[in-house]
Amino acid sequence: MSVPERSDICTTADVSSVLCDVDFGYDPYNWSGVQVLIRPLIELEEMVELVNDIMQTCVDSKTQIFMPEMMDFALRVHILISYTNVELPQAVHEQYRLVYGTSLYDDVTEVINKGQVQAIKECLELFATTAQLRKG
Repeated sequence: MSVPERSDICTTADVSSVLCDVDFGYDPYNWSGVQVLIRPLIELEEMVELVNDIMQTCVDSKTQIFMPEMMDFALRVHILISYTNVELPQAVHEQYRLVYGTSLYDDVTEVINKGQVQAIKECLELFATTAQLRKG
């Protein structure tokens, strides 16, 4: 494999022009007659905060014990919070019904960036593995 000539290298200006086209705004989506705004991509800082929020949800604040049974639910709730304009109900049982009893979460994850969701899930898997090792 040969080294590219200097003229073939992608420059900072090239990258910046592409980045200008990356949209962190909302796309309208009709969900069961309700207009939901979905962000296909969130900023890095928001992704880090999302992962931290999910991890905190999965650790009992009093005992500091990891609760793996909360992981999927927390992921679904925080994906909806971070990627949409949906205001979730305060009651956890109502959130549960929304994320598991409707198509909203599945519909949202069809629109958002698959690579970013995969990175979030990988971070959570690492956290879960580490928490389980500490527990045992």
